[in-house]
Amino acid sequence: MNRHFHTIRHAFGLAVHLGFLRESPMQRVKDLRPGEGKPPRYFSVREMREILWACVVRDEGFYRTILFLCSTGARISELKEISWNHVHLDRGFVRLPTRKTKGKIVWRTVPLSKTLSWTLRRAKSRGEAIADTRDARRRLQRILALLKVPHATIHSCRHTFASHLVSRGVSLYIVGKLLGHSNPQTTQVYSHLTPSSLEVVSLLPY
Repeated sequence: MNRHFHTIRHAFGLAVHLGFLRESPMQRVKDLRPGEGKPPRYFSVREMREILWACVVRDEGFYRTILFLCSTGARISELKEISWNHVHLDRGFVRLPTRKTKGKIVWRTVPLSKTLSWTLRRAKSRGEAIADTRDARRRLQRILALLKVPHATIHSCRHTFASHLVSRGVSLYIVGKLLGHSNPQTTQVYSHLTPSSLEVVSLLPY
């Protein structure tokens, strides 16, 4: 949200500079501090089970997409970039790309839950892709509408992963590492859910 504020503030500042406005309406709008604003939208255990079941019935490839995102905290863009070479089933983890400034990519290691590991092993044995990410945002919206689940986005899967771990006692530090946060303050958005090791994903309820 602060990045959006900066963009809008710059646009209005330019409008003032060019003479289109007398003053910027963003002058009195301050950046949000960590923890302020609306809590992130994440799926409850019941919603997750309903969504995953609907995905299984409609499309197993898309089921793997949603399960992967909710079980690793990966961004949809990160899932699109990896291949089977990044999934180490025997060792129980996946390597995900965390983009940094100047185009540099740092890879982070995220453990695989038992359900995700079994699902990926089955897909690989069949010669299938890790997941089907085509038009993922729209496909999820169709499923949410079918189930009458309140508004959410594909990014809610990432929030679901983090929120359920934090609510079950996993430290914000560990969750931040799994999410690839470079700034610990970024993870503070989940601090209201607070009640270690790479095996913490076993605490996920799905």
